[in-house]
Parts: sequence; C-alpha cells; structure tokens
Amino acid sequence: MKHFRIATITAAGILLASCGASSTPTTTTAKDVLKTAAVFYGSTEDNSWSNVNNMAISAQASDVVTISKSESITDDSNAELTLEQLAAAGNKVVFATWPGYADAIQKVAPKYPKTCFQLAGAPLTTPVANIGTYTANFNEGRYLSGMAAGAATKSGKIGFVASFPSAEAVGEINAFTLGVRMMNPEAIVQVTWTATKFDELMEQQAAESLIRAGADVIAQSTFSNGPGTAAENNGAKWVGNNVNHAAMAPNGWLTAPTWMFGTYVGSVVSSVARGSCPTDHYVASLANKAVELAEFGPSVSEATRADIAKAIPDLTTIQGKTDFVDGVVGSAQG
Repeated sequence: MKHFRIATITAAGILLASCGASSTPTTTTAKDVLKTAAVFYGSTEDNSWSNVNNMAISAQASDVVTISKSESITDDSNAELTLEQLAAAGNKVVFATWPGYADAIQKVAPKYPKTCFQLAGAPLTTPVANIGTYTANFNEGRYLSGMAAGAATKSGKIGFVASFPSAEAVGEINAFTLGVRMMNPEAIVQVTWTATKFDELMEQQAAESLIRAGADVIAQSTFSNGPGTAAENNGAKWVGNNVNHAAMAPNGWLTAPTWMFGTYVGSVVSSVARGSCPTDHYVASLANKAVELAEFGPSVSEATRADIAKAIPDLTTIQGKTDFVDGVVGSAQG
C-alpha cells in the first residue's frame, strides 16, 4: 500500500524554479514551486535508513519546495508504479531512497526526461541521462563505531546483527571488526544473519541469542530498533545504525554511525531549480563531513572519545576507498 503525504512549510528560502532536467533552464517567477518527492522502503519513523534519508529530504521543504512522500514501498512492481505516479504528477525531483529500486527507476526515468531521479545505491552500469546516484562510505562509520564497541566490551565478545551476506555487508563488518580490535586486539565479533530487510522481532531475537552466547555489546547493520531493545533489556551495550537512538536505550547506548545527506540533497534541489539534473555519483564521507558518529552514551569514556577523534584524520585520507577492509577479517565468529 502506498502512503502519500504532502508537506509544505512556509519559511524563508532560496528561490527555486519549477523546471525539468534539461540543460536549458526555464524562465522562473517568484511564485514557482518545485515539486519534490521521495520513495521509502520502510516507515520513516521505524526504519532507520528511511529515517536518515527522510531527515535530509524533509529539511528542503519551504514556501517554494513541496515534498511528497511515499512510504513502505517494497522493491517490486509497487516501486515502479509509485515512481511513475510521482513523475506523472509533475514532481521535478524524485528521490528513490532504496537500492532495490534500481530496476524500477531505470524503467521509469526514460519516460519522464524532465524529471530528475536520484537513487540511493551504486552507480548504474548503463548511465541514464536523468538519474543520479548516492551512497555513503559505510566502512568509515563502521570502523569508528567499532572502536566504541571494542572499548566497551568486558567479555571480549561482540554480537553483530546483519541482514544478508554480500561483499558490501562483509566489508562493513570487517571495518567494524578492525575498529573493535584497534581498542581490544583479542575481541571477537560474532555475526548473525537474519535474512530479512526489516523485522524488528527477528532482529531482537537474533541479538538476544548473541547475548546468551556471551556478547555484552550488540551492533547492527539492520534497520530496526530490535537489537537495541535486546541490549537494553539484558544489560548489554548497543551500537545503533543510521540515526541517534540514545533516548530509547539510556543505559546501553554507545553511539551509531550516521550519514548526513542534507548537503547533497540540497545541492540536487538547487541544481534542478537552475535547470540541470546531477547525474554523478555522490559518496557521503568523513572528508566531506557527511559521515559522523551519533552522540556518545554516558558509558563511553573521554579517553575512548579522544581515541576515536584521533582516528578520523587517517580514515579521511582514504576517502572513498575500501582497501583497508579488503578480504575477510575472520569467520562469522570474528
């Protein structure tokens, strides 16, 4: 089921033009409104990946920018239908915030050359004139949050709840593990694959199983709060994912890697207003200040915070690269 919400906020803002993705800007007036839309795989409240994208996109709403949102759109025929409806409705910018929309967006975009589409995911194998892509250097955030986890563990066992095994997923876990071992060389990271994209109960149960196996810190690359609930209820520490959820785990919270897409989204909207559609691939990173750690929990010592701060410059020098986590650090047991 598709859920549409139109949000128009009256506020001072830059003058944005209602125009297509052509190279020739159209004539604009002060009353022009740029219609912008976003499609989310999950709820923008419950799904942390949808949440972090929603925060960046919603921040663009003003008296000259309207934002329509379609939530809980799974990556099947519903995605194609939703993208087509949004383009047909006159939206000049459409953010497809889930990598699973890649096939759908490549079918829809050529039909609407005056609409600028932006896909969260890897660059397209065959470029399309009105599709840009964006992602983040997830390894950087995982490494830094792994340092917090490594400093926090007393048992030397850290549980990691992940969705599906893939080269990218393993790379992120490797980066996290390297961060852990920077602080605690003997620590192990045990991984549980849930084989789901979003299942709060299953993710909570996976974390509980890891805790029973001896993990006293839980981390995740999944998108629900289930692992955090398990950690808080069982006296473990928690490294969240994508957003700051310190309030829901006042005792267990350590931090979380976060991706600040606001500057990128703002630049896309401004470009479309001027008559062009960015089609390059954007990567949020430490170097462009778009990868950050969420606020630290009270149990993260000042010494640990200082160690993490010292590590940032070294990671910044390898912006966009993943060679520092190539290969597998260890088995599923770490």
